[in-house]
Amino acid sequence: LDTLACRSKEPWMVPLQPTIQQGIAQVKEFITKLVSCEESEDLGLQDSLSLHSSSTIKEGFLFLHKTRDKCMLITSPFKKYYVTLSKDTLSYSRTAHSKKSSFITLMKIRAVEKVEEKSFGSSNVMQIISSEDSGQIETLYLMCKSVNELNQWLSALRKACIHNTETMSSYHPGVYKGEKWSCCHQKDKTALGCDKTRHGVTLQEWNDPLDPDLESQLIFRHLMGVRQAMRDKYMEMNQSMKSNGQDSSPDVEKQNAITRLLQVLQDLQEAH
Repeated sequence: LDTLACRSKEPWMVPLQPTIQQGIAQVKEFITKLVSCEESEDLGLQDSLSLHSSSTIKEGFLFLHKTRDKCMLITSPFKKYYVTLSKDTLSYSRTAHSKKSSFITLMKIRAVEKVEEKSFGSSNVMQIISSEDSGQIETLYLMCKSVNELNQWLSALRKACIHNTETMSSYHPGVYKGEKWSCCHQKDKTALGCDKTRHGVTLQEWNDPLDPDLESQLIFRHLMGVRQAMRDKYMEMNQSMKSNGQDSSPDVEKQNAITRLLQVLQDLQEAH
């Protein structure tokens, strides 16, 4: 406020001028700090979101059920959670932005496998078997909406755990219920698994257009579809060569190529 202006217009305000000017200065300082604080919080939020997006491998809503030491399952055990797979952990919470969440350290995961359909009445269930520092085994069951989603999560988790050293060589595709395993009917909960574990990405029944491996999956699916026709052609060529007494180099090379291809398909099918 200008002193002369105060005297000419409102003489009674002159004694209040120092207090008013001090208040104006304090308000200006407060507004400056407030703006700086908001800008800082915005930058922090952007950094946090950027870090989250860069470290997150896969996320989305799934239905989960957790057991400890393969305890007996209860009726309708699955509950909806928001699951986030990062480079180091698999976390899950009731909402996407919940502050409270549970997590599994990826290094403690020993197997990531499918669950047979009869266990939960769905073919889109997978299990994550992990071990605690005490040696206690815990199993987390995840139910997906479709076979595509199931295979995407299977592959993402197996890729993230590819360097784990303490992995299992066998597992139970069923569940322990009614004092026995539903898959092999063994009564011992700690019995060795009745099926071998797989630690590679899944190739069958996965159609994800955003994944760079799509072409190899399509080729694999196509070759599996015509494998029997190739085998029949191979047998036909082999029989023809034997009956005609031919042993030309081009025909032998064709036979060898088909043999190698059929063997590769067999190896892929056993591995995945």
